[in-house]
Amino acid sequence: MRRYKGNSSLANAAERTEEQSLDIKVRLQVKDVNLFTRIMEGYEHVVTLIPIDPQNGLIRLRPSPQLAGDVLAVLYRLPLSVDILSVKVAPPETSF
Repeated sequence: MRRYKGNSSLANAAERTEEQSLDIKVRLQVKDVNLFTRIMEGYEHVVTLIPIDPQNGLIRLRPSPQLAGDVLAVLYRLPLSVDILSVKVAPPETSF
Protein backbone atom coordinates (compact mmCIF):
# COMPACT_ATOMS: atom_id res chain seq x y z
CA MET A 1 0.00 0.00 0.00
CA ARG A 2 1.41 3.37 -1.00
CA ARG A 3 1.40 6.23 1.43
CA TYR A 4 -0.42 9.38 0.35
CA LYS A 5 2.02 12.26 -0.08
CA GLY A 6 -0.42 15.04 -0.94
CA ASN A 7 0.67 15.58 -4.53
CA SER A 8 -2.14 13.87 -6.43
CA SER A 9 -4.09 15.69 -9.09
CA LEU A 10 -7.07 15.89 -6.74
CA ALA A 11 -4.95 17.54 -4.04
CA ASN A 12 -3.58 20.01 -6.59
CA ALA A 13 -7.09 20.84 -7.84
CA ALA A 14 -8.28 21.40 -4.27
CA GLU A 15 -5.35 23.75 -3.64
CA ARG A 16 -6.12 25.77 -6.78
CA THR A 17 -9.77 25.98 -5.77
CA GLU A 18 -8.75 27.24 -2.32
CA GLU A 19 -6.62 29.98 -3.90
CA GLN A 20 -9.44 31.09 -6.20
CA SER A 21 -12.19 31.06 -3.60
CA LEU A 22 -14.00 33.95 -2.02
CA ASP A 23 -14.19 34.00 1.77
CA ILE A 24 -16.53 36.08 3.90
CA LYS A 25 -15.90 35.98 7.63
CA VAL A 26 -18.75 37.06 9.85
CA ARG A 27 -19.43 37.38 13.55
CA LEU A 28 -22.87 36.86 15.04
CA GLN A 29 -24.35 36.88 18.47
CA VAL A 30 -24.00 33.36 19.83
CA LYS A 31 -27.77 33.03 20.23
CA ASP A 32 -28.21 33.65 16.46
CA VAL A 33 -25.69 31.09 15.14
CA ASN A 34 -28.20 28.24 14.83
CA LEU A 35 -30.82 30.37 13.05
CA PHE A 36 -28.17 31.89 10.77
CA THR A 37 -26.87 28.42 9.90
CA ARG A 38 -30.36 27.20 9.00
CA ILE A 39 -31.10 30.27 6.88
CA MET A 40 -27.83 30.01 4.96
CA GLU A 41 -28.22 26.24 4.47
CA GLY A 42 -31.46 27.08 2.68
CA TYR A 43 -29.32 28.69 -0.03
CA GLU A 44 -28.08 25.32 -1.22
CA HIS A 45 -25.37 25.45 -3.91
CA VAL A 46 -25.05 29.19 -3.35
CA VAL A 47 -22.92 29.33 -0.22
CA THR A 48 -20.96 26.88 1.91
CA LEU A 49 -20.97 27.58 5.61
CA ILE A 50 -17.80 26.76 7.59
CA PRO A 51 -18.00 27.18 11.36
CA ILE A 52 -14.72 28.67 12.62
CA ASP A 53 -15.70 29.16 16.26
CA PRO A 54 -19.47 28.91 16.66
CA GLN A 55 -19.22 29.27 20.46
CA ASN A 56 -17.98 32.81 19.80
CA GLY A 57 -20.16 33.44 16.75
CA LEU A 58 -17.40 33.22 14.10
CA ILE A 59 -18.48 31.75 10.77
CA ARG A 60 -16.81 31.63 7.34
CA LEU A 61 -18.93 31.69 4.21
CA ARG A 62 -17.66 30.50 0.87
CA PRO A 63 -20.12 31.61 -1.82
CA SER A 64 -20.16 30.53 -5.44
CA PRO A 65 -18.08 33.11 -7.34
CA GLN A 66 -20.99 34.10 -9.58
CA LEU A 67 -23.32 34.64 -6.61
CA ALA A 68 -21.06 36.39 -4.11
CA GLY A 69 -22.87 39.70 -4.55
CA ASP A 70 -26.19 38.01 -3.83
CA VAL A 71 -24.79 36.44 -0.65
CA LEU A 72 -23.57 39.83 0.56
CA ALA A 73 -27.00 41.31 -0.19
CA VAL A 74 -28.64 38.57 1.90
CA LEU A 75 -26.22 39.25 4.77
CA TYR A 76 -27.09 42.95 4.78
CA ARG A 77 -30.83 42.24 4.77
CA LEU A 78 -30.99 39.55 7.47
CA PRO A 79 -32.95 40.48 10.58
CA LEU A 80 -29.93 39.43 12.66
CA SER A 81 -26.91 41.35 13.83
CA VAL A 82 -24.23 40.19 11.37
CA ASP A 83 -20.79 41.81 11.52
CA ILE A 84 -18.84 41.26 8.31
CA LEU A 85 -15.26 40.98 9.51
CA SER A 86 -13.51 40.40 6.19
CA VAL A 87 -14.14 39.68 2.54
CA LYS A 88 -11.28 37.98 0.73
CA VAL A 89 -11.79 38.34 -2.98
CA ALA A 90 -10.26 35.76 -5.27
CA PRO A 91 -7.52 37.05 -7.58
CA PRO A 92 -8.52 37.25 -11.24
CA GLU A 93 -7.82 34.13 -13.24
CA THR A 94 -4.93 34.37 -15.63
CA SER A 95 -4.26 31.89 -18.38
CA PHE A 96 -0.98 31.59 -20.13
